[in-house]
Amino acid sequence: VIIGQNADIQNAFSQITKLKILKLLKYNTSGPGLIVSGANSFNSLTKCDQLEFSGLQNSNLNFLSNLDSLKSGFAIYNSPNITSLLGLSSISFANSFSVAGCNALVNLNLPPAFKTNNLSIGSNPLLTSLAGLPSITQLDELNISSNEGLLSLNGLNDLNTVKSIFYILDNPALTDISALDNIKIIGAT
Repeated sequence: VIIGQNADIQNAFSQITKLKILKLLKYNTSGPGLIVSGANSFNSLTKCDQLEFSGLQNSNLNFLSNLDSLKSGFAIYNSPNITSLLGLSSISFANSFSVAGCNALVNLNLPPAFKTNNLSIGSNPLLTSLAGLPSITQLDELNISSNEGLLSLNGLNDLNTVKSIFYILDNPALTDISALDNIKIIGAT
């Protein structure tokens, strides 16, 4: 399912339990963007291989509260009103997890059992730490970049291995990287 342009999804797709790919994308730069306003929109969705959101106007992702499985990945970008990821409270795994350009995001609040192989957090100016990340001990890729307000990497405290890509750059307020003290391996498998 791919929904584009400016749309208000009111209680749509309330009976769907599984999807291969769900993309809610705002293709143009003018107009209000996309909003999922119905209390029952996607409320039956429990499994999806890939989720991608761009230009979402919601402040939360509560419409995904029953989603428990993401095989491939999750990406949300250029969604200026998202303040929290609490709606993802049932997700246990996403191969890749990316959050970028969410100007109001103040915390990650992912479920304690959540796991990912690739983590990318970028261009979220109000995010001050990575608190709210679950205990992640190993990643294939880590990219933390361009988060203007990021002061610390707290939330990555249990990370001990990054197998491939390791980027932490352009976070001008970052002064505390002590959360990385447990890393023993970078770039080796």
